[in-house]
Amino acid sequence: MTVIHIADHETEPFTFLMPSVRLTGIWLPDADVTPEQYLRYAELDLEDTTDRGAINALGNAKRALHLIVDTLLQGYGLLARNHKAGFPQKLELIDAAGLFSLSILGTLNLERNVMEHEYRAPARARVEEMVDVGRLLLLATHRMGEQVPYECLAGWQADKALGVIQLDPGAGQLSFFRATGPTQTFPHEGTDVTLLEPVRATDGSLLPGVRIDPDPAWSVTLSHKNKDEWRPLLTPLVRLTDASSGFRSPVTNDGRIEVTMTTTMSRDQQKEIQESMRGKGRPVLDYSRFMFGFDSPSS
Repeated sequence: MTVIHIADHETEPFTFLMPSVRLTGIWLPDADVTPEQYLRYAELDLEDTTDRGAINALGNAKRALHLIVDTLLQGYGLLARNHKAGFPQKLELIDAAGLFSLSILGTLNLERNVMEHEYRAPARARVEEMVDVGRLLLLATHRMGEQVPYECLAGWQADKALGVIQLDPGAGQLSFFRATGPTQTFPHEGTDVTLLEPVRATDGSLLPGVRIDPDPAWSVTLSHKNKDEWRPLLTPLVRLTDASSGFRSPVTNDGRIEVTMTTTMSRDQQKEIQESMRGKGRPVLDYSRFMFGFDSPSS
């Protein structure tokens, strides 16, 4: 089943969106401890029935929460330019992108502030509740990171141009590239909508007759400072992720049948990427081969 978003109003930035390349989110390979482990440590801390056990459990639950949030932001390109942001600002990024409700997160952070700034030991029942909430958040964010749409076929509402939207998590950037290729037109609520047909073969290469401009028509950085600028552009991609839960989108064509393009990277590969990101040039996401790499170091 192909997930296609068709604009309901001319004020929307895209006339249509359809996933073209879905990848598992780019995780945090330099994290030595996983959120699951932090939550397990919290459970072990709760075996100590003293205030010390409750305080340690809450600390580990907090670490799990922060790592879950950072991982989700990383997957959607929102950590690269905001890794030094404070936790409240990161929650604002989560909210701006429409990734999930912040009501529970606010409760967790409030309890941490009580412990750290008012020097009060948290109630054991309260900590147990927060560990449970952490596990629920882990499940929810894992689903959000399973099929992130890093490339979408799109129509740009401003001039009705057809092209692709590419989300580059390493650079923290969202870009629109004009494209030409086979199209199809169908009626939708009294108007004709023209869509690009799938642009990639099963090996990731562009299909014959398809051309994507090498330079973007526009790009926007995904920074906390300009969240009002990128909010209406990124949230439609997030909604595609939510809408496709449980489905595999046919987005490529090998001449016989349309199939899904999905790929993953080992933790060793992700570690190489993370190490390369430390001052070695501008990050590049090569959609032609689904490879992450870097151009020459900046002078």
